[in-house]
Amino acid sequence: MPIVPVAAESKNNSAANVTVNVSGDFTAVGDVLVTAMQGDKSNILADALTATVVGYSGTIGKNTMAGSTTINFTKAQLTTEGSLAS
Repeated sequence: MPIVPVAAESKNNSAANVTVNVSGDFTAVGDVLVTAMQGDKSNILADALTATVVGYSGTIGKNTMAGSTTINFTKAQLTTEGSLAS
C-alpha cells in the first residue's frame, strides 16, 4: 500500500529537567518532605482544513516528551522529630 502524503503535519519534541539542590542546616518539629516537581503541557494542531493541497489528505500529529527530576543533598544537615522523606 503506497504512502499517501498528508495535508498537515505537526511535530513536538520537548525535554524538561528539574534539579533541586539542598544544603545547610534544617531543624523541624514535624515531618519533612522534600520534593521537586515539573509540569508540561503541549497543544499540538495539524489542521487539514487550512492546509489543504490537491492530492494530499489527512493529518499527522507527533509528540515526544521526556524529563527528569533530581534532588541533590550536599553538605545538608536535616534534623526532625518526625519522618523525613524525599
